[in-house]
Amino acid sequence: MARSVPKTLIVAAFVIVLSWVVISSLGRLGILIAVILVITAAVTVIRQDSEREITALKRSIDLSATDIAAILDDWDEFRYSSDPARVRDRQLHRPELCDARSGISSVSRFHAAAGSCERFLRHLPERTTSLSTVTTLTELLHETDQRALSLQRLWDRARQDSANSRHH
Repeated sequence: MARSVPKTLIVAAFVIVLSWVVISSLGRLGILIAVILVITAAVTVIRQDSEREITALKRSIDLSATDIAAILDDWDEFRYSSDPARVRDRQLHRPELCDARSGISSVSRFHAAAGSCERFLRHLPERTTSLSTVTTLTELLHETDQRALSLQRLWDRARQDSANSRHH
């Protein structure tokens, strides 16, 4: 299987050849034109890499947001489902999980985090669209990943603690 030549390498070779031709033909003026050509090519290549990285970061943010949404969907399913197993779980095994003012610390922390994540997800599309640098999108990805991880841990802990409270 033939390996493709990287686009950057092709651009670099073309710029070098073109610069040599311009310098050979125009002398000192050719040097100035060649420098401008090299700078323009470098900026174009760097910008392309940044665009790819920005697209990848936005895709990663969407994936982390999907993780948060899945946990919130599980939470809604627990609270509102009419499925007999869910109703039994909600009423017999984990009634404290539905109480935002529960005396169980992990349950009240989960309620606060779930509300915060719902607000975060509502504003995430406009935040993602408004950010245009790799640095700011990386920061947003980190925040989104942290929220997803934290919410998952709180959800697991709140479910466990509310079930254990029924056995004591």
